[in-house]
Amino acid sequence: MHRKTTTVEILEGYRSRDAGEVSVLGADPARPGPRWRSRIGIVLQTTQENPELTVAEMVHHFALYYPRPRDPDEVIAAVGLDERRTARVRALSGGQRRRLDVALGIIGNPELLFLDEPTTGFDPQARRVFWSLIRGLSGDGTTILLTTHYLDEAEHLADRVGVIRSGQLVALDTPAGLRDGARAAGRAGTEPAGRPMSAPAPETTDTSRVSSVRLGVARTRLELLQFFRERDNVVFTFAFPIALLLIFGSVFSGDLGAGVSFTQYFAAGMIAAGVAMSSFQTLSISIALERDDGTLKRLRGTPMPPVAYFLGKVGLVLVTSVAQTVILIAVGAAVLGLDLPGSWQLWARFLVVFVVGAAAGTVLGIAFSSVPGSGRSAVAVVIPVVTVLMFISGVYFVFSDLPSWMQSIASVFPLKWMAQGMRSVFLPEEFAAMEPSGSWQFTQGLVVLGLWTVVGLLLALRSFRWLRRDAG
Repeated sequence: MHRKTTTVEILEGYRSRDAGEVSVLGADPARPGPRWRSRIGIVLQTTQENPELTVAEMVHHFALYYPRPRDPDEVIAAVGLDERRTARVRALSGGQRRRLDVALGIIGNPELLFLDEPTTGFDPQARRVFWSLIRGLSGDGTTILLTTHYLDEAEHLADRVGVIRSGQLVALDTPAGLRDGARAAGRAGTEPAGRPMSAPAPETTDTSRVSSVRLGVARTRLELLQFFRERDNVVFTFAFPIALLLIFGSVFSGDLGAGVSFTQYFAAGMIAAGVAMSSFQTLSISIALERDDGTLKRLRGTPMPPVAYFLGKVGLVLVTSVAQTVILIAVGAAVLGLDLPGSWQLWARFLVVFVVGAAAGTVLGIAFSSVPGSGRSAVAVVIPVVTVLMFISGVYFVFSDLPSWMQSIASVFPLKWMAQGMRSVFLPEEFAAMEPSGSWQFTQGLVVLGLWTVVGLLLALRSFRWLRRDAG
């Protein structure tokens, strides 16, 4: 990591300094609050987040995080993306993507905008076009702190230029002064001479009071748009459990006793496994990927309340889990003759197991997302864990047929109790005698799931990271 980037990230509030004092807009960025975040804008170096969302969806959504945002449509036009407003992010060129980055940086109407090497990788013509955009922003009254390796870029855009060498500020002057060999002593600041810093304009809404619930609903909508537009996600989340249900239900059709077919037994386990996949597996992989592609870093640089991000994930889990469960039950009943619960008491039990199981899977998924070393390794780390638990928890095999040592290991984890809870809903009461304990252990199962929910919440609070491990 370059010292320049480290310095900028300290000013942006992403990193903690080792020593000394830093003040940005009169506040210490090491203790950023939502009001301070609403006064700055950040254009990150490289991000790859939300490829399935459109330009308009991204800009309009980020405007919700700020108390006095610019008009999203005007911002899209200002950065030259009006003709690409309905294009998905993955379809943008490199230059257009940088324009979107700028749009997200200025949507909050910041007093101070950080631009860290915004034209790296641009060809000369693209750089000149981008310079025009930056000069326009400066002319509108936005103070800009820009870092660059290009001397001509600094000369064209800056009112004052600071030169950092080996982590030390060795020069600070106007471009003309530096070009003529002048050297100015003094300490670095974040307020170029282009526009003196002034008190922020009165806010119509206190950022800290922006409804976390409202933003959580908006985050849920964004999560669902991204999820359902990614074909692989939809296929793996919905088609895979259905395929397993149809295959196992067709191949293993024998009677397990007490009038229970293997299909009925397996369907109960697959419903539990589906909840685990939609919650634990989906979140542990997706959050690790979002940490890797810069999504979390970008969100951390906004005044969005962190709870809104997690509410969005909860909303995603709730919608996908319900949809997957409904589809599994419908396919099982229509194709394999799955018998549905015959009383409201059983459906109430089903709801309790579903909700508590999904809650445990959600918080554990958030906590486990910090285990993979990178987004690329998340699938390789998470999928084997889920697969092994499915094998030992009474999903693929009759639980009472498993070795006792395997049953003991499975009893430590939530999936076994979710599967057993679902069996208590979909299987006749007489079958409880065939469980290893001779009963459904419904209350004990809820206690275990509740304990895992608490443990998962504590682990998530302790281990969750907005930035990659190598980001400092």
